[in-house]
Amino acid sequence: MIRTHDAGALRPEHVGQTVTLAGWVANRRDHGGVAFLDLREASGIVQVVVRDEEVAHQLRSEYCLKVVGEVVARKDGNENPNLATGAIEVVASEVEVLSAAAALPFLSGHEATFGVALVVVLMAVNLRGIRESGAVFAVPTYLFMISIGTMVVVGVLRWLGGTLPRAESADLTIIPEQGLDGPLT
Repeated sequence: MIRTHDAGALRPEHVGQTVTLAGWVANRRDHGGVAFLDLREASGIVQVVVRDEEVAHQLRSEYCLKVVGEVVARKDGNENPNLATGAIEVVASEVEVLSAAAALPFLSGHEATFGVALVVVLMAVNLRGIRESGAVFAVPTYLFMISIGTMVVVGVLRWLGGTLPRAESADLTIIPEQGLDGPLT
């Protein structure tokens, strides 16, 4: 049996029960011998407490885990009102890594923000893969991605109040005070 309960469905009425959960590590906080994991799955997020340092040390974001543990109430003042499961946590007695994950090239989660430079680099990597794959739709997709990338760069430059460098110019500086359609007013 992979799970007995959904992580996001646990509530204070489950306190004292032993549960088996499965999900992905959304966040990991290490507090010297005790690790706090936010275990994420389709129904929501629950905090898991791992007291075994040897086990906790190997766990990283996006690892897929199976956790067996007891549901306990959080201490007064430690509740998280932003989570539906914020009044409880699961103290792990067993942690099994179902699937390890390589380090991601970007942050995951709703708080992740991406710089324009990173987006353009990832688009270029994606374009290279499309071009080398020889797929039927490679050329239209490639052209579409180039146009999207160009719109992103042009939009950022317009927002910054600069202009694109001229093709005949060896100078690749952005001219402040000058927009793409002439001087900014």
